Amino acid sequence: MHLERWVSQETVKPHAAVMAINITCQKLEGVKYTGSKEEWYGLLNSITKGFVQRKATDISLTLVGDDKAVYRGNEAHQEYVISATLGGNEQVIYNITWLDFFKNTALTVSVSGNILIDDTVNGKYRALVKTIAANL
Repeated sequence: MHLERWVSQETVKPHAAVMAINITCQKLEGVKYTGSKEEWYGLLNSITKGFVQRKATDISLTLVGDDKAVYRGNEAHQEYVISATLGGNEQVIYNITWLDFFKNTALTVSVSGNILIDDTVNGKYRALVKTIAANL
């Protein structure tokens, strides 16, 4: 597997809370992405386990239905929202993962921050998804 990651952070006033943007591209080698339910389950289960390993509490992972999805295109994808408390800091993380079967890649966009800046985090997530989706 080949992995590339881009991370950006900015402080959001007036709360001085940090918003993080994380974009990850994974290219599988030797195995093909299928988009099966089992494959999505494995991805989401792996993400949840990562929060447990980081000692997060109150972990919640919610799949976003088509009626509330930001992305309206035809590429294989899954949108999901995670909330968790890390070291007393209640976080919200908006995510989308797209699968490109031809290139055998998974592109994940995540925008996170303290629950106090949820509107700002959600707005940044929506803007990024729309920008990236226009170039898929």
